[in-house]
Amino acid sequence: MFRQILRESINKITEDTKLIRLSFLVTFCHCISIVYLMVWNINNLLTYRYDKSISTWKALEYIINRSQDNNMTLWVIIFVSFVFLWYFLLYPVWESSLIHYLNDWIKKTGKALGKGINDFFVMFEFEALATTFSFFMYIITILRLFMLNILDNTFVIILVIIRWAAVLFATILRSYARFAIVIEWHQVFGAIKRSVYLTFLNFWTTIKFVFIQIFLTIRFLINAIVIMGVPFLIVYIAIWLNVIESKIVWYIIAISVIAMLILMAYINAIIEAFFVTYRYKVYKSITEEIKKEE
Repeated sequence: MFRQILRESINKITEDTKLIRLSFLVTFCHCISIVYLMVWNINNLLTYRYDKSISTWKALEYIINRSQDNNMTLWVIIFVSFVFLWYFLLYPVWESSLIHYLNDWIKKTGKALGKGINDFFVMFEFEALATTFSFFMYIITILRLFMLNILDNTFVIILVIIRWAAVLFATILRSYARFAIVIEWHQVFGAIKRSVYLTFLNFWTTIKFVFIQIFLTIRFLINAIVIMGVPFLIVYIAIWLNVIESKIVWYIIAISVIAMLILMAYINAIIEAFFVTYRYKVYKSITEEIKKEE
């Protein structure tokens, strides 16, 4: 079953362009938030531990001053507000819509989005809870501990291991919670219980998929660091050549950042579409087996 579902999921994302577009809507601002947090923490780590980078606060101060000089302050405020609203208010709707799209016989994006609105509050509550034990937040915590130079402390290492175990088990056990919320209309804790039950019914297959997810997430984060290194390279070259104050250079940097973010968001959309598709197929396979036994 593992190989069959894996093959079917890959075929699905290569054939269904609507699914990728909907996934792009889901992950766009989420991707921007991830890239921002990764760049912020890695840059701070390089600055405070190795004195090899530019202070994030100084960089932000420079960007704000430049935006004021170019009458861009309003656009910066609009963009930040847009990302905030999309990520915190619309993200649960998009997540629900993606599952509705996969579950509906008629594949219509508008219909899926309409259904997703009804699941907003439950999905919002679940996402807030899931973020606490997410793999990404675990990485951010490790970076912060390393920056504070306390990662070599025995007690801290024990806490890090315990946190990793909690993140891993939470990731495995909540694999089907979103589907229980959207398809079976469970509330948050009911959906988690349902997910735990389905996980133990098909434990090894679920674990295999979770490890694939972790591997692809690590690959995405590495790719994000490499790709977002392009604008930073342009900035360092501009500083080295003493042309950082040039408007042309400023526009080149802005365009390169936007282009890299869109590229990262698209890559992340493909990965997210794959994740959701294979989890959905495993979920349907398990629930159909339960119905047959009943």
